[in-house]
Amino acid sequence: LSVAHAHGVVHRDLKPENLHLGSDGRVKVLDFGIARAKDALLEGLADLPEKTATRTGVAIGSCEYMAPEQALGDVRDIDGRTDLFGLGATMFHLLSGRLVHGDAEGTMLLVAAATQQAPPLATVAPHVPPAVCAVVDRALAFSKGERYPDAATMRSFSRNCARSAMCAPMSPSEPEPALSFCSRQASGTSGSTIQSCW
Repeated sequence: LSVAHAHGVVHRDLKPENLHLGSDGRVKVLDFGIARAKDALLEGLADLPEKTATRTGVAIGSCEYMAPEQALGDVRDIDGRTDLFGLGATMFHLLSGRLVHGDAEGTMLLVAAATQQAPPLATVAPHVPPAVCAVVDRALAFSKGERYPDAATMRSFSRNCARSAMCAPMSPSEPEPALSFCSRQASGTSGSTIQSCW
């Protein structure tokens, strides 16, 4: 994401299906099919497909992982922090086993994405360490100005969290959400899984 954002490209559809965990433990972002170039004049981006030129008022992406500004279709307000919301929503789903806006579907899901703050992760996944909840909650801030300023900053906070003592392994008696796109590392600790996914 840092590389894409540095080149003025916003993915706009981050979700588990668009993230691939390689055998080397590195996460690859896939499917830039609805990505948008913030500045078409940037070198090498002028010939991107026309579908990247989204009209204001049109929401494109997966509502389950969509930031409020994207759900509102405000193209001018979409930037790298919009992708960080999608990443936070993915982590929320991974760690809690539920979507940010629960079972909402269709139009109600789009309305919820545009108007409702994500619940704090700890309220739906009390077994997740507080430091991890803080990272996810900041990424899911309703106002993009309250999210991480960029992907590199979020990565730094996430790595520090994964290395800290506050990210202790879950006890065997605590429920473990389904890991839809990440597999446990050999050590089997929640911290190592989180570090690999972020």
